[in-house]
Amino acid sequence: MTLSTPPAEIPIDTNLVARLLQAQCPQWADLEVRFLGAGWDNENYRLGDQFIVRLPRRAVAVPLMQSEINCLPQLPQPLPISVPVPLYIGQPGPLFPWPWTVLPWFEGVNAAQALPKASEALRLAAFLRQLHDAGNMENVPHNPHRSEPLRLRDEAIQTRMARLKTKSPLITPVIEEIWQTAIQTPFPHNMQLVHGDLHAGNMVIHENRIQAIVDWGDITKGDTAVDLAIFWMLFPDKQVRTQALQAYGASQDLVQRALGWAVYYGVVLLDTGWGNNEEHEKVGTGLLSCLAEDH
Repeated sequence: MTLSTPPAEIPIDTNLVARLLQAQCPQWADLEVRFLGAGWDNENYRLGDQFIVRLPRRAVAVPLMQSEINCLPQLPQPLPISVPVPLYIGQPGPLFPWPWTVLPWFEGVNAAQALPKASEALRLAAFLRQLHDAGNMENVPHNPHRSEPLRLRDEAIQTRMARLKTKSPLITPVIEEIWQTAIQTPFPHNMQLVHGDLHAGNMVIHENRIQAIVDWGDITKGDTAVDLAIFWMLFPDKQVRTQALQAYGASQDLVQRALGWAVYYGVVLLDTGWGNNEEHEKVGTGLLSCLAEDH
């Protein structure tokens, strides 16, 4: 399976970012602008030492950025872990047709490059408990992919697992059993606020601590299990995960669904990363190995 970044629909470079800053927030116009990287949906530019400029590179990403703009300022504060609440919201105009943001810069690397220390699991559990309980936010977007039962993904995951079996020993009967148990576990009726895309690439780690949780474009009301799968990505020690999930207050059904989401992420990351994306392959391998050792 080939994984390639879609082309930008609008050319973006440091000159454009500098012109936008000059036109809309001249207080930062003298700061150096440096290209950081481009994902599927957004381009990121370092602004001086304290900020980052984030711009959509495709029309499909604009609603995701709007979700961040609408929802991040409404999150309960203070949270145990930092989130990139926009410092400035750029307005569409002649230079650039879509909204863009200036965000705080968080020093560190993503969790695919450096895992946090074990004690961070309880801090993450406290963060997720507070996030998931924030039920009074306005204009929370609907995301059907995070508010549907896992069983609706069974056919797609079975296809990926069958493909991976031909080249990887990681798709074991144990992994298949975890998945089957998860898709048969009762689905909750009460949807709660979730990050919706909580994986290693969206966790900023600095000096073995979780410095920030970023990329909130998929924020929605959904099954909290989708976020709890992160514990199997970040913490290889089963006892550490168990203590964190107990501190969070996860029920047995919620843990079973979270295990299913962990299988989902592991299979998708390994399948999309195999021979194409080293980071995806590394995280998927670690995740599936961790699940297999647990059971």
